[in-house]
Amino acid sequence: MSWLVSHPQRLIDFLKARSSGSFSIKALRRAMDANGCRVNGKIERFASRRVEKGDLVTFAVSPKIEGGEI
Repeated sequence: MSWLVSHPQRLIDFLKARSSGSFSIKALRRAMDANGCRVNGKIERFASRRVEKGDLVTFAVSPKIEGGEI
């Protein structure tokens, strides 16, 4: 999944809004810890990072994280 940021905010807040409630914040953080998030092509592991307008956020969740195995 990839999205363009429309206004500045924390990365975790951006991902939570885009996931439409499909994932808890804990699951989103686990995915980030497992290198499942990229901002402008670079791996991002800090949930508190501020994303800016125009940033490209790519997010992928592995089946292990979805099932809560990690």
